[in-house]
Amino acid sequence: PSVKTWANQGAIIGGVIGTVAALVGIADYLIEFLIVLGLLVPPIVGVYLCDFFVFKRVDFSADRLTERPAIRTNAVVVGIGAGLIATWAYFNELSLTRIGPLDSLVISVVAYIALERISIMRGR
Repeated sequence: PSVKTWANQGAIIGGVIGTVAALVGIADYLIEFLIVLGLLVPPIVGVYLCDFFVFKRVDFSADRLTERPAIRTNAVVVGIGAGLIATWAYFNELSLTRIGPLDSLVISVVAYIALERISIMRGR
């Protein structure tokens, strides 16, 4: 089948799924979804900010990328962990700053700096 046929089938399937989801009442959960999304994204920003401003990792040229690990384990752990902790804290009405996304950003910055410093001290 041609690409156009696949695209048409995908549009029809997506339309059916969207219609069924609307009939089931998925819109009732839109605000909660946006809140969770707002709590899960800032930890990623926190990791990038720390890498750039705290650890001065500024050279991301193609020549130097092979010298670094493809995935930074600390970054992944902090990104997922801080997002989950901030989401749990938000829905249990716990807060550092009374602003959920700012809480998740602060948690990720503190945790990432701590993990990276421990890794540097261990020589990794």
